[in-house]
Amino acid sequence: MAKIQFKTKILKDQFGIEYIKIPKIKRIHCDINSFDKNPKFRLFTNSSLFDLMIQRELREMGIEGLKEIKDLPSYITIERGFLSTITINL
Repeated sequence: MAKIQFKTKILKDQFGIEYIKIPKIKRIHCDINSFDKNPKFRLFTNSSLFDLMIQRELREMGIEGLKEIKDLPSYITIERGFLSTITINL
């Protein structure tokens, strides 16, 4: 299972709804060892196309911009803290 991990602050609006902002995902956010084991990404982990492939995959899954925490799918986990760690399992 390919893993993407990044840190972000949890945003809260005036109604108390919590959001996270998904940044532009790049190679530094990815666990390259787990992507090497994934047959879909294995050939492209050392390619300059890797960042674009990851961004396209996340866009197709609907993971971009602001996401409401209560509506997150099961493959996205949050470890809360001052800067929360967000993990996306592809």
